[in-house]
Amino acid sequence: MTNMMVLSRDGLSPQLYGRFSNGLIYGYIEGVPFSVEDMSHSHKSTLVARHLANWHKVDASDLMTTQPKLFDTLNQWVDAIPKRFSNPSVDASFRSFISIDRLKKELNGLQVELEKVNAPIVFSHCDLLTGNIIFNAAKDRVDFIDYEYGSYNPRGFDIGNHFCEHAGFDCEWDLYPNEEFQRKWLSEYLATSLSCPLEQVPQDELVKLYAEVNKYALAAHLYWGIWALVQAEISDLDFDYAGYAKMRIDEYFRRKSSFLAL
Repeated sequence: MTNMMVLSRDGLSPQLYGRFSNGLIYGYIEGVPFSVEDMSHSHKSTLVARHLANWHKVDASDLMTTQPKLFDTLNQWVDAIPKRFSNPSVDASFRSFISIDRLKKELNGLQVELEKVNAPIVFSHCDLLTGNIIFNAAKDRVDFIDYEYGSYNPRGFDIGNHFCEHAGFDCEWDLYPNEEFQRKWLSEYLATSLSCPLEQVPQDELVKLYAEVNKYALAAHLYWGIWALVQAEISDLDFDYAGYAKMRIDEYFRRKSSFLAL
């Protein structure tokens, strides 16, 4: 509810009409959710870049802490992974590709590496997958929905996570944006963020942001991989959370060396 209040006053969410002890009333966003193909669409993707830049300008310091939650959340989630899953097949799947001790070691090491990046801390969406991006063709604009994970976090994490979501729920990693696409997207983002013409975006800032985003994409893989392992034990939904976790964690290891070398 706090996130809705913050975004509503800046015109970045539907108008908030009322709140109660057990709910709230807010406006409707007209449009259709993105498809996987929309994520890489030459025009629609620039709308996302500009809109996210405006999100990252939000000042919510009067209503919430501005301390980043990323690694606190990750460590809480890894502690919530059961030592043994109640479903034997899930337990066997988990033990076939990772251990809790290895996850903790990776988290600690990645945190050290990412702290060197010194990414700006911004109000972030943290879950910009296809279903949370709404395109209104009549107005030629996008809006974001589902603010559950909204919080202050490193800028690169929000963007890197969005780039990972180009692969969709099926984790088709060949759809992860290439460098050419990323530089175009990031240029649009910086032009809005810095309030300057596209051709005046500082190239050193672009190079820095490109490295920042891809390094934080590694954190996104661990974030949703660990989240999925927690869900594998507690969720009643018919979804292969353990299988999804494996795909995210495997991709983390596949990309780790090249991304940290940027």
